[in-house]
Amino acid sequence: FFFFFFFQAEDGIRDAQESRGLGDVYKRQTQYYVNKSSIIETEFNWTMGLIYKSTGVRIWPNSPVIEAPLAVFESLDKQVLHIKITDSRQKRWEAPLLNTKPPYSYMKEPLSSMGLKIWNDPFGFTIKDPATSDPLLELNETTGGSLQFTDKYLEMAFWLNGQRIFGFGERATTEFELCYARTDCAYTVWGRDCHMPVDRGTGVASQTYGQQPFYMAQLQNANLFFGIFVLSSNAQDMVMNKTKNRGIAVTHKMMGGVFDLYIFYPDTAESMLRKYHQLIGLPNVPPFWALGYHQSRFGWNSLERVKAALAKFEEHYFPVESLWSDIDYMVGRVDFTIDHSNFEGLGKFVDIIHGRKIRWVPIIDAGLKYDVNDKYYKLGEEHNAFIRSAVTNKTLIAEVWPGKAVFLAWLTPKAAETVSYTHLTLPTICSV
Repeated sequence: FFFFFFFQAEDGIRDAQESRGLGDVYKRQTQYYVNKSSIIETEFNWTMGLIYKSTGVRIWPNSPVIEAPLAVFESLDKQVLHIKITDSRQKRWEAPLLNTKPPYSYMKEPLSSMGLKIWNDPFGFTIKDPATSDPLLELNETTGGSLQFTDKYLEMAFWLNGQRIFGFGERATTEFELCYARTDCAYTVWGRDCHMPVDRGTGVASQTYGQQPFYMAQLQNANLFFGIFVLSSNAQDMVMNKTKNRGIAVTHKMMGGVFDLYIFYPDTAESMLRKYHQLIGLPNVPPFWALGYHQSRFGWNSLERVKAALAKFEEHYFPVESLWSDIDYMVGRVDFTIDHSNFEGLGKFVDIIHGRKIRWVPIIDAGLKYDVNDKYYKLGEEHNAFIRSAVTNKTLIAEVWPGKAVFLAWLTPKAAETVSYTHLTLPTICSV
């Protein structure tokens, strides 16, 4: 029985200039106004075109301004508001929601009852809690808000009526609350496989693997929370500035894509998370054995070291469900290879521990060695399963554990078929 863990590490992208939130210089580059003749209002959907006006400042000369954005406000549920701002002239990359089930089955709420106000000159919006009329979020240039929309750089800055923020993972922190005991913090969402992952919000990118740009803000005077989900697969910074009287200023900076926000209205933290997972889909139910204790270590570079670790568990009567082998078991850290010199007899060992109901989990790195003669590389090219350049349409090549490597594009139709084929080969290799 083999359980495969595909491991993908990426390097991050961070603005070379220090992040400064609502006071950032970028907000001076563009302004947008609502084209009143373009407004289309239905009970649950408001659509409007925006008109670009230059401020005379060009911070990003190689990133053209999106001159005709389209803003859409949509009621998904009485407690969920969807805001999307795209380019009306050209299709841009949008991160897909892979949840195949309708996210909400409740009665939609008319937008006029959801505490939403649109500012026309310049464009902005305010969202209030319909139950109390207290402001939740405000994007208004007159109070320091910002909307920047260029080809390679997007920025949205707004005020939150909150006292504390939780979430915006995945990251390791020493405090559950973001920006704890500080007033200014910067966090990044971008998988980096950081070796020192404790992220204190100092602006030094320390995020780990997952990309979950969702966070909850606790209301100023209540034990309730409202949530914000910024749907984007692009590199993204969130800058926080906490004030005594105004709340929290939040600035999102993204390297491409569109603005795609979901606002969850105040509720308990538990209900907030349920609403979020209704939108993105529920986690897969793991096999029962996966809930037990697992042991993994980079540095087990021989089968004898793996056996020694297992012997220690047995010596101390400590139950273990699975042993994970990192890339030490490979030849030159190349996927779908076994170092038979240092792991001689691996297949027999796996059979023995299976008899004890212990699994062996070999890590498979997502970076496949770039070798035009390699059968796995050929299969991936045949299936068009690798990440390609949007400019040249050629397979992108980067440096990772085996040297030059290519990477599976998980959303392509044939990626799963490629993985299914390789899934059948490793047990065969192990038994040699």
